[in-house]
Amino acid sequence: MNEINLISHTIKIQLLSTTLSFEPSGSVARVEMEEAYRSTLDLDEGYPVDVITRKTKKIINLPEPKPGFIYIVSSMVLAEVKDRNDVFAPDTGDTAIRDDRGFIKAVTRLVASN
Repeated sequence: MNEINLISHTIKIQLLSTTLSFEPSGSVARVEMEEAYRSTLDLDEGYPVDVITRKTKKIINLPEPKPGFIYIVSSMVLAEVKDRNDVFAPDTGDTAIRDDRGFIKAVTRLVASN
């Protein structure tokens, strides 16, 4: 299997006593969003903050399926992927291995699209 990391940092997957590392490929898959102004909220006695809405325009830098290849992407990209069995995101939930500051050192599994 050829694993292509389309995230901007190294992904480490801890499996029993082995840690697999996947270096960034140099290409980052992203979700291009379309933003629209919705309103302004007054916070804390008159401090205005703009509120926007976002909707997905397209996914950028996600290759077409290729036999023998899988793609590791961010959760945001994965949420927009439909009908692909070759795209996964690191599972940063409860099973992730974290350091004493709460930063993720490694994950123990991947997430597939629905």
